Amino acid sequence: MNPTNDATADDTTQNTDGFPGQFGRTHRFSLGVPRGFTVSPDGARVLFLRSTSGTDPVSRLWLYEDGAERLLADPLGAGRGDTAGDRVPPEELVRRERAGETSSGVVSYATDAQVRLAAFALDGGLRVVRTDGGPPRRIRTAGPVVDPRPSPDGTLIAYVSGGALRVVTAEGTDDRVLAAPDGDRVTYGLSDHVSAESIHRSRGYWWSPGSDALLVARVDTSMVRRRYISDPAHPERPPREMAYPAAGTANAGVSLHLVRVSGERLAVRLPREAETGHPEGVWTDPSFEYVVSAAWDGYGPLVSVQTRDQRSVYVLAVDPGTGGTRVLSRAHDRAWVALRPGTPLRLPSGALVVPARPGGDSRGWRSTVWRRLWGWRSARWSEPTATGCSSPRARSRPRSMSGRTRRRHPVAAPPSPCASARHPVCTQPWSAAPPWCWTAEPLRDRRSLCCGTDRRWAGSRSSPRLRSSYRGPRH
Repeated sequence: MNPTNDATADDTTQNTDGFPGQFGRTHRFSLGVPRGFTVSPDGARVLFLRSTSGTDPVSRLWLYEDGAERLLADPLGAGRGDTAGDRVPPEELVRRERAGETSSGVVSYATDAQVRLAAFALDGGLRVVRTDGGPPRRIRTAGPVVDPRPSPDGTLIAYVSGGALRVVTAEGTDDRVLAAPDGDRVTYGLSDHVSAESIHRSRGYWWSPGSDALLVARVDTSMVRRRYISDPAHPERPPREMAYPAAGTANAGVSLHLVRVSGERLAVRLPREAETGHPEGVWTDPSFEYVVSAAWDGYGPLVSVQTRDQRSVYVLAVDPGTGGTRVLSRAHDRAWVALRPGTPLRLPSGALVVPARPGGDSRGWRSTVWRRLWGWRSARWSEPTATGCSSPRARSRPRSMSGRTRRRHPVAAPPSPCASARHPVCTQPWSAAPPWCWTAEPLRDRRSLCCGTDRRWAGSRSSPRLRSSYRGPRH
């Protein structure tokens, strides 16, 4: 027997056994990694979540300020027992499951506008902590807490309990109901299954900038079929009921309401169906069943909705005084309209930013105030050009690749045309390039993209780099 070969075999066996163990203990190497960043408007404070090591599953809230880190909230120091996890309400467990959350402790939080006050749920209780000093405080609530969020001015904290949206002061007084469920299977302030699982909209309510009202989602799952899931780790517990809209079956009914802190409530009049321009197909359903995104900025609530067949998306401006809506943007696609993270949004000037192309294989953004520039695409370079710009390359003729001339395509660029025309797109990795400098343009039967530090042309549609990561409902 060769001792050298035996040692090599033992090392191989240890390495093989070590990787699965490390992969499991570190939750796919995700523990100990900072996440959930929130930066204060003045840039002086950064809040984030992180566990203490790569094998610690308990997430904690941290503050980075003045060049140093400081622990704001440690769940293990809050007097938790061994059965603390059993006190997490079912709605919070469902929310964590849909978000792919595998850690415990402080798994999410929210702050006021100045990042001075942070609120989070721990074992069903509401806790708040200030970034300027002091330990976390527990605030008494009417029941188990889900998704607490402070108002922008930090005086109130909204939360969901028992399917109702409630509000309490930051001092723990005046706890009251803002929107109570009007049915056994109706909730306010929570996301439905499709929105959270497929669209990745995990929120169900949004504060107004003035802290005097909220935009709230009402979800009715009475028409959705039920599934029953057992927990193998606890066979003594009964199966958990879940409203699951399988493909081809009824979805949850989602509506939006404007709820004021004083108690008044107003329904938002969302459009029922897509108007002229909706693409036809073998199966077509123009009814707006999906609330894709919602927000409330200085210009009022901003909402986007999508049809059941996913071929149309409307961006709507909501009048906070009447609940009426006005269409700001329409997007159509014969296959499906891709949902881009971070869009739609409004700039401080009020300009709307939406995806430049609605299809599933294009990438880029368009603003209503940015100038539309025309650029030539070639195998060696790709940069936007501008009318009247004196750059020689801006007036260059299009080059060809494999005997095929690349057609020009519209791209969005910032207001400085000459500086943009001279911006070399291919000097940066495609994932790090500015959003107005990279896109995938349909060309006959291929998709091509100029990207990478080596200025190579990145293959066809079948290339893994260009595969579309579909983000949207599958129901």
